[in-house]
Amino acid sequence: MNSDFIPFQLEQAQQDGGSWDYRPWGTRSLKIRLATTQDLGPLRLRWPGAIQKAGLVCAYVGAGSEFVISWGGGHDPDVPVRTEDKWGAFEEIAPVLAGAEPNFLYFNVTHSGEALPESVPLTVEAYPDGGGTAVATLTLHLQRPAELPKRVIRLLPVTAGQRWEASEGEFLPLYDCRWWPARTVTYEKAERPPLAVQREGEQLLVQWAGQTVARIVDQTRPLVLDQLDDVKFELFQFITPAREYLALRVWFFWLNKEIKVLSLGGLGRHEVPDAERFDLLLRKKDGLVTLACTDLHWREMWGQVIEPPLVATIGLNLQQKAELGEEKLGSVFKKAAKDARRDYNPIGYIERLAEDLAQDDEELITRAKGTEAHVPMLNNVQQVTAGPDGQTIVVTKGTSTEHEMTSSDV
Repeated sequence: MNSDFIPFQLEQAQQDGGSWDYRPWGTRSLKIRLATTQDLGPLRLRWPGAIQKAGLVCAYVGAGSEFVISWGGGHDPDVPVRTEDKWGAFEEIAPVLAGAEPNFLYFNVTHSGEALPESVPLTVEAYPDGGGTAVATLTLHLQRPAELPKRVIRLLPVTAGQRWEASEGEFLPLYDCRWWPARTVTYEKAERPPLAVQREGEQLLVQWAGQTVARIVDQTRPLVLDQLDDVKFELFQFITPAREYLALRVWFFWLNKEIKVLSLGGLGRHEVPDAERFDLLLRKKDGLVTLACTDLHWREMWGQVIEPPLVATIGLNLQQKAELGEEKLGSVFKKAAKDARRDYNPIGYIERLAEDLAQDDEELITRAKGTEAHVPMLNNVQQVTAGPDGQTIVVTKGTSTEHEMTSSDV
């Protein structure tokens, strides 16, 4: 099976999902395609046999709890199989009907620690909303990559919560799309980059040979940067033919429902669980960030940097919450939610654009506004997105609120 998803037929009691590679010391998206030939009521998914920890909305799997299964959208405790949008920003659980299009659900599978198990079973059940016996069960096996090299380059802490640097090593994992994950994980030879991430107050500075090439500003309250286990980094070899880029992925997780939250301006929404990420493409010859990515309703939103260094923000500030309260962003959010139903993978175009930018210093794509608690934003970028046909790429310029695209938590 080479598709990017695991099929789950809800009218079949027991199913085998086969094997699926986890990425050591990283987070991968487990994409499950749910369908049925019979009308069913509202259903949710749960993880039988997984360990639950007090206050944390996630599931732990493995003999030593090496794996954390997490999800987003504020679904606590269990994720609904199908939902209906309400005002473009909220969800309600809905019946699962045979005539509906198959639905995709996404889960984050995070590995940590030095134990690298060869195979770990992972079981998910669909059960009626409100509780009861499972109507369908799917089991798959989290598999260690077959060709896992010994010297993988990683971004490791030098000072806990303050500084991270690229480790010694000779290999990097090949870039893995968040929403279109491959079944297997592949590694390639690579040189150790002069890359570091330094925390300064409420921001992360991405540094190349000591020079800041990107800033990520934390506007969440309390600061997600203060939660040491909730900020994670991954390095990839990007997939242009000549391999001119590294990709740095920065993850932010909100899994602890006991953390008290300050609501700015009385308009704050704090959703637990939640997960956000940025992908930054760094040109190997000089560390310049030419392209960056965040997410919009399960779709990748790529941006071409207008003026380096890249500036990105996580969370809404008071002004943005006020704009939300005045409904300046509502119509944009609804359009984004509607557009998100197209499962279009833009990575082919991004690969070609990155290749063009690898050598040129031409004008260096979304200033994103949103309506969710932990919305990620790319500020000094132009937007690149799919056109009405789902294939054409449209470049959107402008920085006014009316032209800014919305980015939602997942």
